[in-house]
Amino acid sequence: MSLAHVSLPVSSLETSKSFYLETLKSLGYGIWRELDQCIGFGVKNKGPDFWIHGCSKTSKVVEDVKEAGDSKGDREKIHIAFNGNDPDDVRAFYEAALKAGGTCNSPPADRSEIVKGYYAAFVLDPDGNKIECMSYQP
Repeated sequence: MSLAHVSLPVSSLETSKSFYLETLKSLGYGIWRELDQCIGFGVKNKGPDFWIHGCSKTSKVVEDVKEAGDSKGDREKIHIAFNGNDPDDVRAFYEAALKAGGTCNSPPADRSEIVKGYYAAFVLDPDGNKIECMSYQP
């Protein structure tokens, strides 16, 4: 079985909507469903596999973390990887993400020192989450 979808909490739904819409277009994604506090993205005719949802920095989860001893209440950042068909997809994703306001975390490169045939790029989204696009061609 494979993963069906993932949902990422974001501090500004509108800012993240704009970022992910422009970034994921390079991989064939579009908005599949938009609800009050969440947006689902997917490839045409396949349904949504990536969702974002509004999450205030003063949410109950953050308050619980503060009570548990984290005085800053910061959450751990998330790392999500999208599949590209080839290195060209990875480069297109990277350029689209930077144009949409993302921050370079690591430019497109062969990463065969990790796994042979692994090519990837990493950007940080508006909330500082690490978003990767990778292709694997052994």
